[in-house]
Amino acid sequence: MVYLVSNSHSSAMDSMMTTQTMLLIVIHLMMWSEVIVSDVMPTCRAQDFKYSFTECDESGGRWRVSVPINSTACVGGAPNAPIRVDKCYTSCDFGHFFNTTSLSCERCRPGYYSLGGGIRIESFDPSSLPAGFHISTSTINTSGTCTGWRVVSNYIESQSNATYDGCVSKISYTVRIVKAGKLSFRYQYSIPDDLTNAILFTFQYHNYDDSGADGQSFDSTVNSKFPAVTDQQKWQKIQINLLTPGLYVFVWRSVLIGRSRGYFPNTVGLRSSLFGDRSASRTDSGVIRIKNVFVDGVAYASECTACEPGTYSDTDGAESCTPCPPNTAFAGTAAAKCTECDSKDKYALKGSAVCQERPVCGRNDYYSIDSDCDIGNHRKRIDYKWIEPKICRDTNGALPTTHYKECNASAAGDRPLSACNLGQEMGDDQRCRFCDDNQYRDDSVDTCRSCPPSTSPLYALSYKVWHPLPDFMTTECVQMVDEKQYGCDSDVSWLSFPDVKHYIRTAPAIQRGAYHFLTLSVPGFRRPNGGEITFKFEIECEEDDYCLFLFMESKGSPRQSAAQQTALIKEWDQRTVGVQSYRYRVQQNISLAFSWIFQRNSSFQSNAKIYEVVVTNPMVGSAVRCEPCPMSNIAHCITCPSGQYFETAGDQSTNNRSTTAPAITSGERSRELETTRGRNRLATKVLQKCRQCPRNTVINASLAFPIGARNSCVECGAGLVDDKGISCYSDCHLDLDGDSFDLSQVRQPFLHRGGRLFMASGAQYYHLFNITLCGRPNFRANCVNNITSIDSTDNAATVVEESGVRSMICRSTIIPDREHTFATQSVSLGDQLIGITRATTYQNITVHEEFRTTNSDIHFYYSTQVPTIACPAGRWLTLTLRCAPQLEQNLSVSTPVSCPDGTCDGCTFHLLVRTKTAAACRLCRQTDYETVVGECVEGYQQIHLVNPKGCVLSADGTHPVQSRHCSVIPKQVQIGIGLVA
Repeated sequence: MVYLVSNSHSSAMDSMMTTQTMLLIVIHLMMWSEVIVSDVMPTCRAQDFKYSFTECDESGGRWRVSVPINSTACVGGAPNAPIRVDKCYTSCDFGHFFNTTSLSCERCRPGYYSLGGGIRIESFDPSSLPAGFHISTSTINTSGTCTGWRVVSNYIESQSNATYDGCVSKISYTVRIVKAGKLSFRYQYSIPDDLTNAILFTFQYHNYDDSGADGQSFDSTVNSKFPAVTDQQKWQKIQINLLTPGLYVFVWRSVLIGRSRGYFPNTVGLRSSLFGDRSASRTDSGVIRIKNVFVDGVAYASECTACEPGTYSDTDGAESCTPCPPNTAFAGTAAAKCTECDSKDKYALKGSAVCQERPVCGRNDYYSIDSDCDIGNHRKRIDYKWIEPKICRDTNGALPTTHYKECNASAAGDRPLSACNLGQEMGDDQRCRFCDDNQYRDDSVDTCRSCPPSTSPLYALSYKVWHPLPDFMTTECVQMVDEKQYGCDSDVSWLSFPDVKHYIRTAPAIQRGAYHFLTLSVPGFRRPNGGEITFKFEIECEEDDYCLFLFMESKGSPRQSAAQQTALIKEWDQRTVGVQSYRYRVQQNISLAFSWIFQRNSSFQSNAKIYEVVVTNPMVGSAVRCEPCPMSNIAHCITCPSGQYFETAGDQSTNNRSTTAPAITSGERSRELETTRGRNRLATKVLQKCRQCPRNTVINASLAFPIGARNSCVECGAGLVDDKGISCYSDCHLDLDGDSFDLSQVRQPFLHRGGRLFMASGAQYYHLFNITLCGRPNFRANCVNNITSIDSTDNAATVVEESGVRSMICRSTIIPDREHTFATQSVSLGDQLIGITRATTYQNITVHEEFRTTNSDIHFYYSTQVPTIACPAGRWLTLTLRCAPQLEQNLSVSTPVSCPDGTCDGCTFHLLVRTKTAAACRLCRQTDYETVVGECVEGYQQIHLVNPKGCVLSADGTHPVQSRHCSVIPKQVQIGIGLVA
């Protein structure tokens, strides 16, 4: 046993000696190799070093150290000493870079630019992805593989493949954000016409430095996005704000979902049947494309980037380079200024790196403009202009001279036009605006006019004036290259002219083969059965050219592109000659987008013109004329002004406001308009004109089209007067049974605080009533849903309005807190005052039995006819106003003892208001006073009325004084004079 232990110890010692020996050998070899290298390689100098930074340490800082630029170029040397930097990460603003020598942000010089703390990826290289990007693709179908994301030109795309169901491909981008920033990208997303081959697109991001304890804390409200399908292959932008610094991972994922019919709606886009094999917008397979990725908030840029060929930067601190202007170019990098081309022989388009030789001008370098028709001379001028930018050399006089052509003012496109389209007028800002509802403008007037009563406005979008581009219209150009879609060189695909307004034409500068889009968006129609669209157009296609003109309809809202469906309505080609007219009927009320699309293949002279577009019954726009009102359908007819009705032949004897015309009571309803027979009977009468309802009657609110005084005018309730025939109200002056009252002597609105109530949890609350007795219809009490303070007196001015209800009487639930007072559940108890009377029952509403003890009381009846689940007939409230001369304060409010909160059933409420003012105590009459006659002074003597009994004085509080003639001759003398006579 001892032998074994000793042997084991000996083996360990041998092993240790062997290790030490090997270390010595390695050290000697390293020293020997350094000597050899130092003999061969030069010593590093200051310019051979560059600065780098260590990893962030636990103290939140790092070190700036010097490292060789090329480790194989030199050895040794004396690098600068390390410097401590207290921040782990540094970021500069746009146009700046971080100077690692001075440890500060500095501006870029001309010819260079910097995103500062940003990264912009404008294009992708198929051979290598940008730093931080990674593509991974997998499939749940083991029978094959899928392509997934791939780099195509300046974007990354993923297409669906019907062969492999369940293909999942994702692009991940990892980047550290060191300050609050943002990420944005542009995308295209289309779903295939064949819904069995759909593709799902998701975008997610996660800050791994801001995770929870489990490392999986995602903000569900912003972390996951499902980008919408794009409209007509347009590029859409998504931008997210990155508020918290950290290590972010952004993931774009495409998932192929086969057999998905019924789950995805059709996409908006050009269908493959429209363009055949020439169109890259074919939707046989879904496609997702991503480009223009931009991140802001990353670490600094250590140097500025030189401007690429064809761009320049002429200022310090540029965040981007500007494309060279037309007819300038620069082939190198870091240009502070572009070089001008020889204007005589060369040209350059915007953003060119080199100047090109100018070709000789030909027919594809100019276009024609037809002026408006000169009615007096029956001719129009034809002008010719160069297509801009002009790139050809006019050495052969290719531009034709101006000439004239006969025209007919009655023909389409030749009619004289006003400054604005029909249904519009010129505003003070010299811009056309639509007429208001129930107004129109036709060819006979220049300004908007109100449609007269008993007419129906014909609403339409009527476009004949095309400069500037009419409202709700947009233009777009789409170019196809190698079956891929791009934007065009020019943003203007359809063109109109300030001095030629009667048509809009396709722009001549657009590349041949591109598609010119003109789109009109209609958000809906005013009628359930939709409307019509009619347009007039002309195709001018040069000989040996192929032209295509399409009219398409996209159903659904443009904001919900995934729900849109696009269909080709009509197609024309170069064989169409002359001005054409086409009408299309829309059968339902939905959102639509109508598109006119033109394509030419070889000649810039080929074009399409649109002279007129009319859409009837659109939700937008205004009326272009007023038509006689059809009595069989009065829903869209113009009625009389508020408070007036249509007078019929039988009403002419009751057209005087001072005459009390036959009227139905508020409890009755006119049934003559409710049946077809009644409408036909009224249709036989002649509507004379609009008349005001008789005094103290108002228009029946249940009638949208009041005809005849008997059917239209309703008497105001007891004690109420009319407001121009529109509504009934109390003017605060009340006469009952010969007694007069002044309701304005009560300050209004006034408050009543109910008794304390308690919730199940023990929390205290109470109800606050806000009360109005009289005043104009717009004078209302206000109950809010949040208040800061409430005075315990009858001062309602301390209530701070934020949100709630406005009515004559309303109630709020008040929850007192230690520091604040909160209001909630504000409800209306009296939208309308329906009567003031001494009767204790009015229109089936009865005063509470506790308040029916005094015959002199005045009872106010209120109604709120908005049904609720608890109160299907609405709410009712009675307010009893009682004279209380001995009351110390001006008024006091109480509720029934049996219903301490004012209601016993939650639907009918009762309040008692006692006051010593003239609001409830009758105003004094002359018979209530004692008479004191003064002396006769200069033929007059005053009669003082004093000591009134059982009444109150007027608002000024003074006793009335009267005067009468008198004689200064004593009475005995007057008698004697009478006897002598």
